[in-house]
Amino acid sequence: MLAVSIGEIFAVERQDNALSGFRTDLEVPEGVDHLGTVRRPPEGFGGAIRVLERFRCTRAGRFSIGFVEGRAWESDTIRKSAVIDCG
Repeated sequence: MLAVSIGEIFAVERQDNALSGFRTDLEVPEGVDHLGTVRRPPEGFGGAIRVLERFRCTRAGRFSIGFVEGRAWESDTIRKSAVIDCG
């Protein structure tokens, strides 16, 4: 869990698997704004691209930001989440 202040900009880092056909959909709850995505090159040869998703809380509360990964041609998805305590 990450604790932040209301209005504070924070980032959640994830790996990007787009080259293998995966796409990530964000589930951003009310009370949190998604400010954008920053892609970083891999560290070392053959590494995955790192992605920083930037957010800001607009009100107090505990929020779960969802990251749903899947391929368009498959029905299975992988759901991960980041829990944020905004106060």
